[in-house]
Order: sequence, then structure tokens, then C-alpha cells
Amino acid sequence: MVTNKEKTAKILIDAKKCVGCGNCMRICIQDVWYWNEAEGHSEPRHAEDCFYCYQCEMSCPANCIEVVPPTTQYYDAFARFDNDERYKDTYKKEEIKV
Repeated sequence: MVTNKEKTAKILIDAKKCVGCGNCMRICIQDVWYWNEAEGHSEPRHAEDCFYCYQCEMSCPANCIEVVPPTTQYYDAFARFDNDERYKDTYKKEEIKV
């Protein structure tokens, strides 16, 4: 079973490289980011709301943001796909010989 925590993106920010432009905050439509006044840059506050559009990462001029989506939900989807008899001939696992 996949928990909500496993479905939450990890948003990594290199605070040393951040120039404090706030692009990530302005471009995020999910309100994931907030301004940390003490540090002088934005930080992710609600990573659970992120839906991995990567707009914050792409808008960062300092290239200091990395959005890491969860992978367990994809594995869970493939597990359901593999076990469904309707698709047994559609998706075949083949051993790759080297």
C-alpha cells in the first residue's frame, strides 16, 4: 500500500546558490513555496501539494531547485498492470541477453 508520505515530492533547494529572486514562489500555482524572511529566500513549505510540473525548477536562474517525484506510486501502478489478466499479452517482461 502506498501512503501519502510516499506520494509526496521531495523538493531540494541549495540555499547557498539561491539568489532570492522569488521566481519559484510566483510561478507555483499550488502554493508550495513561502518566503523565509530570516534567510532571505523562498523555501518549500507544502511539498505534499506539488504535482511535479517542474516550473519552479525551470524558472530558477541559479539552478538551485530540484524536484524529485515519488516513484512508489508508479511501481504500484505497474504491479496492478502486471497482475491483470486482461493485459497479460500486452506487456511482457523479457530478459535482456548481453
